[in-house]
Amino acid sequence: MHSADHRILDYLQRERPDYAPLIANRLGMHLKYVEQRLEVLCAYGLLEAISDEVVYRITDTGVAYLEGGLDPTTLTPSSKQEH
Repeated sequence: MHSADHRILDYLQRERPDYAPLIANRLGMHLKYVEQRLEVLCAYGLLEAISDEVVYRITDTGVAYLEGGLDPTTLTPSSKQEH
């Protein structure tokens, strides 16, 4: 996990589901980097894309990770892509 991953998860836990460009803007990160991290977080089940326009929200697994109830070394990427 990267430090940006925690910031993205924390943002999406506090806010409503959001688009990648808005997440990047609000966190002061480059869009391409945020898009890459969102894909990784989705692959690990910590986020999910909830529309065809790719709006992201945090999953229960993502909340458990943020709250310290999940050992990140146990996470494995999923082969399914949400979009």
